Amino acid sequence: MFLLTWQEETDIEQETALATLEGAVRVRGTAVKLAQAAGITPVHLSYIRRRRRMPRLRTAQRMAAALPLSREQQQRWLNYIERYWSFKH
Repeated sequence: MFLLTWQEETDIEQETALATLEGAVRVRGTAVKLAQAAGITPVHLSYIRRRRRMPRLRTAQRMAAALPLSREQQQRWLNYIERYWSFKH
């Protein structure tokens, strides 16, 4: 049995969340359209995509609603964001 460290698990969650976000950008057509649908600026979305910023939970909820994701994928995205902020504070 192979167990992951907390950091390894977090890294996997981050990669999954960002891959999901990139897929959503492709489905929406452009990052600008996705940013508009999520109620954020294209610059803020760019920072999130490049891992320079992490969206706050409320922003992540708006993004999840704008992303063409299943409920399970939305929940994984939100769990990742919640986990990030719970350890940040």
